[in-house]
Amino acid sequence: DFLPGPRRRFIVIEGLYTSKRNAVASLVARNLRGKHILNPYRKLAGVTTLPATYDTRRAYYSLTKYGIANLVPKLLVLQPVIMERYWLDQAAFAIAKTFDGNLPALSSGLYNWPSDLIKPDITFFINADNKSSEHSSVPNEINNFTVNLLRVYGEFKKVMKIVEISSDQLLWEMVKEVLAHVRLLGPDVVTEVKKEKRLMD
Repeated sequence: DFLPGPRRRFIVIEGLYTSKRNAVASLVARNLRGKHILNPYRKLAGVTTLPATYDTRRAYYSLTKYGIANLVPKLLVLQPVIMERYWLDQAAFAIAKTFDGNLPALSSGLYNWPSDLIKPDITFFINADNKSSEHSSVPNEINNFTVNLLRVYGEFKKVMKIVEISSDQLLWEMVKEVLAHVRLLGPDVVTEVKKEKRLMD
C-alpha cells in the first residue's frame, strides 16, 4: 500500500478555474494545518529547455505527478496534504484534447487510476459556472473546450468518487463544504494498515 498508517489525510482539489481552485485549496490547507502543493511542484517547475510540443509537455507533466507522489507519503507522516492538479487534472485534459466528439468508452481503460500512483483519500472538483470568464476568450460564456472537459469529468464521476463543489457560491461557502466532506472521512489520523493478500496458505 502506498499510504500505510498512521498518517494524515491526502486531499486533492481539482477545478477548471485556477484562481478559485487555488483559493479554496489554500484556505482548506490553512484550516487543516496541512501542506498545500500545486502541481507542477516548485522544485520540478520552470523547465524551459524542453521543446514546446504537446507530447513533450505531456511527458513533463506526467513526470511531475510521479515526482511529487513519491514525496507525499513522507509528508503525510507529519501533516495533511492538500494538492491541486494531480493525475485527474492531466488525464481529463488529455482526453478532452484528443477526443473532441465522442468520448472513449468507460471500458477503454483511459479512466482507470494508474496502479503505480498514490490515490488520494478524497478528490474534489470545483465546477464551472456560466458567469465565469476565466480562461475564456468570450466573456460570460464557457468555451467549447471547457464544455468538453466538463463532459470528461462527468465520465470520470461514473468510475470514481469525485465530490463536486459548485463554484457559484462565496469562497468561504466552498471551503466549508470541502471541510465538511473531509470530516465525514473520520479521524484526521489514519491508523489502519491494509494487509497484503496472501498468495498461498
